[in-house]
Amino acid sequence: VVDSTWTGTAGTNATLATGAVVAMYATVQEALDAANAQTGAYSILINEGANAGLYAENITFPSGLASTEFIHLIGEGQKKITIGLTTGDACTFASGSPVYYLKNIRFRGAASTGHSVTSSTTNISAHFEDCEFDRSVSADFSGASFRRCEFDEGYDVDSGDTPATVLFSDCDFDGLS
Repeated sequence: VVDSTWTGTAGTNATLATGAVVAMYATVQEALDAANAQTGAYSILINEGANAGLYAENITFPSGLASTEFIHLIGEGQKKITIGLTTGDACTFASGSPVYYLKNIRFRGAASTGHSVTSSTTNISAHFEDCEFDRSVSADFSGASFRRCEFDEGYDVDSGDTPATVLFSDCDFDGLS
């Protein structure tokens, strides 16, 4: 679980009100780095925490996630979680091996040159649901889907992406000319 109000050591176990025991992190990147050592499916829940759900950090899914089957990155509620700085790319995929599932997250990015989502690898299998992208999405997706997502600056199909393998369902595209 990621919660910006967490002040303990990253990865320390905490018992939730439901009785579930979870590892706690103050940043999304700390949780992603911890997932790098895991195998099997791995879920990261992001709480709204402080700053109205703003996680002022650019994140990179580590390349070592290849041994992980699925990575779930899930925000607490729709339009409550924002990831990214006003510089650089908000989210970068460094490995195409696991299947990524992202839900309820708004991705920022630099106003002039940054992307909301980009990649440093190819053939990424990612599924986005109820996400918002303030800047363009420019990554080499293979078997990706976007469901009920908002694209404020569009989807970049001119960067080697494979739009034939990308599915859009009930999405809103703003800023297109």
